[in-house]
Amino acid sequence: MEGSPAADGSTNAKNVTLRVGSLSLLELTFQGVAAMAPAGAIGFFMTGIAGVAGGSMAFIILIGLLVWFLTLVANYEISKKISSAGGYYSYASKASNKTAGFFAGMLYGLAQVVAVGSYGFMQLGVFVYLLFPVLTSIKYLWIPLLLIAATVETIVVYFGIKISMRYAMITGLATSIFLIITGIALVILAGPRNNLSVFTPYYFHGNVNLIFLGLLTAMTLGTGSGSVISLSEESNNPKKNVRKSILLLLLVAVFPEVLLAYAMTVLWGPSNMASFAIAADPGVSIYFTYLHSIVGWIFIILVVNATILVGIGAYNASTRTIFGLAREGFLPRIFARVEPKRKTPVNAILLSLILGLVVTIPFGIGLGPFNGFFVYALVITIPIMLAHFVLNLVMPVFKRKFSIKTPLSILTHIIVPIFSLVIIAAVVYNTVHPLPAYPYNIAIYGSIFIVVLTIIIYVWKRITNPSLFKGEPLDISNASDEGGVGDVKNEI
Repeated sequence: MEGSPAADGSTNAKNVTLRVGSLSLLELTFQGVAAMAPAGAIGFFMTGIAGVAGGSMAFIILIGLLVWFLTLVANYEISKKISSAGGYYSYASKASNKTAGFFAGMLYGLAQVVAVGSYGFMQLGVFVYLLFPVLTSIKYLWIPLLLIAATVETIVVYFGIKISMRYAMITGLATSIFLIITGIALVILAGPRNNLSVFTPYYFHGNVNLIFLGLLTAMTLGTGSGSVISLSEESNNPKKNVRKSILLLLLVAVFPEVLLAYAMTVLWGPSNMASFAIAADPGVSIYFTYLHSIVGWIFIILVVNATILVGIGAYNASTRTIFGLAREGFLPRIFARVEPKRKTPVNAILLSLILGLVVTIPFGIGLGPFNGFFVYALVITIPIMLAHFVLNLVMPVFKRKFSIKTPLSILTHIIVPIFSLVIIAAVVYNTVHPLPAYPYNIAIYGSIFIVVLTIIIYVWKRITNPSLFKGEPLDISNASDEGGVGDVKNEI
């Protein structure tokens, strides 16, 4: 059967091929937007950030996202030379070696499986509870809502990358335009309440550990941005479009988030952000209070849509990473099976679905749906940051290996990566030491579990099959570099 491993256990690259070259630049970009879900962040996720940052929420979101995108310089530069469904695995492997690739890919892949469950499945129920607090009396209503989100997202992802990304592009573009226009309107309506002090660390009152925890929570907003490289094998002309999509994300995702963070802070009041953090739906309240109710309902619809989009984005990232690792033999090769007609990694989708459900529901039951969601969502941040750490760490090797001697190569391949390494190390260290208070410490334990699991799998593979770490990773995506392939038209 197409997509199955050969009888001898090897993987025939021809039989595990995704739909190469099918995604346009905008479709690829809105994979990143879907995974970042700016409407969802503005709708309710910022309450968690406000609980840490207070009146400096806009500051910490701006700095956190800018720092995060500095770590993406490595993605940007490596994408000029490499494209593969392995994403972080393939980037780090080809830039340096398969050991680096394994750690980058496995950390990122496991984190994205968590993202499928948290951002993908849990958000819908959490938002509905916040929107209609009376429903919290129905104790486990969030579980059917979680199952609805899981069903919709799984079906969309199963039926093909072109369908899911066209949906993400159309609705995501409409959302970005809406957020920018309404954000500017809210800033104008704020009038004399506009206050640039919210773009300073003033409201942290000198608490350095709190600043680093704030950076961690803010950088969570950006973790979906790197997911575009997981779709590079399915992108048209990936060695150009992947890096263009990273730049476009600054406009269509980062700008609206920072703009609305500022507008909501000055309208709510920088000194009152403690109440913002515990409010049911402060973003919705601001839209209904300062703009027309019709605009408020449009915002609600877009936030609901964002809870579905972020699941699709996480699904795409997790399944392509699992697929790429399985195709190389680091995971069971059954997860490299591609559905013959739709060219989707069907078994990787099934794995993400099962793990997403099995792990997510206990978090919601144990901590309550809101705390369970927010804590579980934070679990992904440190592993993804460590995947970026690995990618930035190998940049000097990448520079030498590919004989890159452009005028800016010292800056982009050495100086910026070193800066990113220092920032990532500082944020991770100051977040885990000392451990934050309950329930945030649970997120740290979850992150540590992912790191330890990655190390265990690495040691096991090194002992049982050391040949996996030799040679170059598989790359069958060259056909997509100059305009795609002929069967794209059969996608929809």
